[in-house]
Amino acid sequence: MQTITIRTHQDAIAAVPHLLGFHPTESLVLMPFSSHLPVVRVDIPTTVEDRDSLWDESLRDALGPHALRTDGPARMAAMCFTQDRSTAEVTSRDIAQRLGEIGIGVPVRLWTNGFVWSEFTTGDSGRCSQEATDLLAATGVVAGRLRPAVSREAMAATLVGDREPVAAQLEQAYAVADTPAAERGWALERLEQFLDDGTRLTDRDAARLLVAVQTISTRDALWEEMTLEHSAAHQALWVDMTRRAPDEVRAPAASMAAFASWLSGDGAKAWCALDEVPTDQNYSMAAVVAGVLHGGLPPSEWEVQRSLVRGLTAADLEDVDESYTPEPQSVRAPDRPNLPSQRPPGPRTPER
Repeated sequence: MQTITIRTHQDAIAAVPHLLGFHPTESLVLMPFSSHLPVVRVDIPTTVEDRDSLWDESLRDALGPHALRTDGPARMAAMCFTQDRSTAEVTSRDIAQRLGEIGIGVPVRLWTNGFVWSEFTTGDSGRCSQEATDLLAATGVVAGRLRPAVSREAMAATLVGDREPVAAQLEQAYAVADTPAAERGWALERLEQFLDDGTRLTDRDAARLLVAVQTISTRDALWEEMTLEHSAAHQALWVDMTRRAPDEVRAPAASMAAFASWLSGDGAKAWCALDEVPTDQNYSMAAVVAGVLHGGLPPSEWEVQRSLVRGLTAADLEDVDESYTPEPQSVRAPDRPNLPSQRPPGPRTPER
């Protein structure tokens, strides 16, 4: 999880790409003054209709519950990353008014085009500081953070790789698959090995793992192993599986990558992972993760749920979905949840 100290407007501008994981363009970013509220990014609304839709369909429900949970005053900075200063002024004023109605103050309304910045409330302005950007980047390297991607599109591209090598191994993986219990045992051992050595799975092991997690009880056993402490390692595994997985076996891997990304505090990458769930498949875990992201739940909530899952006995797990033997997705009836990749045109669902 990232901790970044912000003292000035220039620090805030420099921090946003590190908080999101990419450099935003034509974006509205809501940055909280405390950890009680999530960082939120949306495509900047350019019309009254877009602002109404953004508020009614996304921001009100995403931020309202957090405002109620805070002990002290809830405050956020409205930051507009756009070439259009007038749109930034109108948008930040409108959003600030709406947030105030649900108990969230917006004392800072900031605009930047990447070169200069203005603060609408005080009238302060200046040039964007390369020194602040370089200092934050250097601090991130020391802390082990990855450098932000140049854009959200570039971040999404990191989830797409060469899928042919694993595709060539799938038929054999299906042919040799043992019982769900046996495959679950192997998958847990293979996960433990990855957490120990971090070595990329071979194409054969990747195919076997992707087939194994088609069984819900196996997927859930691996899902339950995710912890805040090891979330980065789980994210690395499932992002790699998503990059390499053909359509027919990618839904579980992409959903696991999305959850692990959220657990790591990387909401933007979680949305990108959900976009990799094939559009002709109804996958309930993807809908669950989308709900977590929509609700802006803090990753610490997982530890509570994980404790409940740990209350299940081995016998309980043996009774779950044991009649199911993995088979190619193509022979099953396709269906699809209402996932972020199917959002209607208009302001994008918040990324947290």
